[in-house]
Amino acid sequence: MNVWATAAFLLFLQPPALQQVRSGRIEGYVVRAGTNEPLESARVTIRRNRDAGQIPSPPQSELDPMDTAQTVTTDRQGHFVVNGLAPGSYELSAVKNGFARQVYGERAPGRPGTVVTVSAEQVLKDVVFRLVAAGAISGHVTDTSGGPVTGILVQLLRGSYDAKGRRTFQPVTSARTNERGEYRMYLITPGRFFVSAAPLASPDPSMMAVNQVDEPGLVLTYYPGSSDPSGASSIEIEPGSETGPIDFRLMPQPLFRIRGRVLDARTGQLSQPVQLEIESRNPGSPGGPRGSYIRENGAFEIRDVVPGAYWIKAQLIPNANDFQQSIGDLLRNMAQVSVDVSNADVENVLVTFSPGFSLNGRVEIDSSNNGASRQASPLMAVFLEPQESTPVPILPQTVKADGTFTIHNVLPGNYRIQTGGGPSNSYIKSVHLGGTDVMNGLTLSGPVSESLEVVLSTTSGEIDGTVLDNDRNPVRGAQVVLIPNRERSRTDLYRTATTDQNGRFTIRTIVPGEYKVFAWEDLEPFAYNDPDFLRKYEERGTPVAVSEISKSTIETRIIPAG
Repeated sequence: MNVWATAAFLLFLQPPALQQVRSGRIEGYVVRAGTNEPLESARVTIRRNRDAGQIPSPPQSELDPMDTAQTVTTDRQGHFVVNGLAPGSYELSAVKNGFARQVYGERAPGRPGTVVTVSAEQVLKDVVFRLVAAGAISGHVTDTSGGPVTGILVQLLRGSYDAKGRRTFQPVTSARTNERGEYRMYLITPGRFFVSAAPLASPDPSMMAVNQVDEPGLVLTYYPGSSDPSGASSIEIEPGSETGPIDFRLMPQPLFRIRGRVLDARTGQLSQPVQLEIESRNPGSPGGPRGSYIRENGAFEIRDVVPGAYWIKAQLIPNANDFQQSIGDLLRNMAQVSVDVSNADVENVLVTFSPGFSLNGRVEIDSSNNGASRQASPLMAVFLEPQESTPVPILPQTVKADGTFTIHNVLPGNYRIQTGGGPSNSYIKSVHLGGTDVMNGLTLSGPVSESLEVVLSTTSGEIDGTVLDNDRNPVRGAQVVLIPNRERSRTDLYRTATTDQNGRFTIRTIVPGEYKVFAWEDLEPFAYNDPDFLRKYEERGTPVAVSEISKSTIETRIIPAG
């Protein structure tokens, strides 16, 4: 059989769906914002959008080459072309040195962009990126006498919300001061930021100049001069300009010590060295120095601690022959305790390695309205989500074919049950420990004999919608959030989406219930988890009732930025 005959035969063997795929194309321009000057050699990246929060990932056999990023470069006219696109949804971004990276359709840096939908043989033109010139910031750090302070870590921070809706800071970039106390950060996306300065918590001698001397008592300070995050003032970094000088004068503050002992309750002794760390319990706050550990009696002392709320975390260091330990082994050899430091040293802190206990359970999948059940997926897992932030996680446990599972090394605490890897349209319908309903939370103080019974349902609903402005024009790139009318502390009920170029969105795997759909023109990540923020927009939500195996179609109005 010759080469051409072989090729024809192989083509005949391909599935019909693959033979019928006809590619599309996207083309457009990258220009300088404000002047529309073409930008040559800008890089445009396109990636297939699978929307992991709403659309299940396809089996490996269904993956296509566009699931990996494809990058093209603009010509002298700033023009780019992306060919060979299979029908589907895509995300685009553009970048060039000296400019801020931009996601197509984003309302502000760091926000979701617009998903572009391409159909068979479609040519989508006039996709335009207007790149903004990057900015810079500089300044000085001095001590109380006005002298320069060397080796201070200065961080540029963006105000944001964490997953629980609490205000926090996220580092954007950083720099260290030189021997003149000077720092400079550059290639910054313009916008509003906060700035902090602090000595390194654990200086690495290899990163320090030979003659550098650390000054004791200096603590984290937010610009213009507050050690409390609430006292921080924002600054504006403009496009193509340098902001500054943003100067700090660091004031020494009283520092305290934490003393205690590490105990392994499983053996009654410590046969391995321990690494001890201190970590803030408040979002956006710094950690702290590593503690010294005395192996003989388990005593430890952590010095130079700023007043605050902390976790003290201990990790058994494996022997040289035990570096093949699994993640589960490492987690079993972790312990933690909460400590509050006010205006005095803290004594007699006990950090205990506990054997923990096991929690047995079963998962049942209710796949229809008549109560029929299915076996668990071989990739399904169950895990305990702590109700408060903690540096020691609990690993997900695989569900066996008969639906049973065992969660090991559980420590006392407050948890919520979560699952992963189940049917694509499934949700948690009920959770019981023995005869007690623990759907909204589970408090464990020690070993339990009852079984944890988890029921999943595959009767979730779906919403297709369109976001319109006041003139009933579709709004692309809007951030859509589905929020329950009740049980708003259950963030597992929330769903999010971003509108495409036609203002449309789809939200899948919705737990049946009463909801509101909100659509923001610009929204900080997780801001909707803050009750005070959401209260301002309560009347702007569109009510929607989702029933089992339902598909609703709605229109909602955009909530303008500002």
